[in-house]
Amino acid sequence: MILPSKLAHDYSPYGTEPWIVGYMGLEGALVESLISALQLPVLSTIVVNEHEMEQLELDLRQLWHRREYGDSDSHRFASTEIYRILAYIAAIIHKDKPQQHYRNNASVKELLRAAVRFMEQHYMENLSLANIANTVGYSQQHFQRKFKEAYGMNPSQYLQRLRLLKGAQLLETGPELSVGDVAAMVGMEFNYFVRLFKQEHGITPAKYRFNVRQISNEKPSI
Repeated sequence: MILPSKLAHDYSPYGTEPWIVGYMGLEGALVESLISALQLPVLSTIVVNEHEMEQLELDLRQLWHRREYGDSDSHRFASTEIYRILAYIAAIIHKDKPQQHYRNNASVKELLRAAVRFMEQHYMENLSLANIANTVGYSQQHFQRKFKEAYGMNPSQYLQRLRLLKGAQLLETGPELSVGDVAAMVGMEFNYFVRLFKQEHGITPAKYRFNVRQISNEKPSI
């Protein structure tokens, strides 16, 4: 069962049969749109079989135990796994609808927007196409095809442009940062960042920063 946030509730077993409660709390800008896109029912019981229950329990335990590690990849791992679990639940709900995929045209757009938001939140990390596709429950090939249909470029190109945009913003607003610092902060190797930045802007990052400073110094003070 999926419950809205801040909804008071309680639960208890029927009879004396042993039971286990497993749950996770979700927060963030993507939650509502992702639940809507996957057509997950709210405040309705979701029936699963024994195999599906075992898989969900395993996934939840992996999430709980991962939190104990406290390493730098824990948050990205948790985000990816939560999206994958929601996609798995959606597949369970809609598995008995032959010839009808549960993602209609409107929900495809929502899922792609969720993937874009995911990239915007994690662009500084070591993201792979598989990692991004998993966040919305798509295979790499299907995700890449749908993304290009919607945005006119593949996800890797979008992520690259996003990183270059963020890099340019850091060059403009972070005078204390070296070009190497900026490259690392947007998740790119130094030489690769410099080469792509020059292809995008026609000048090196250092020259770009110099030009921005010159323009700023030439502005008349009021």
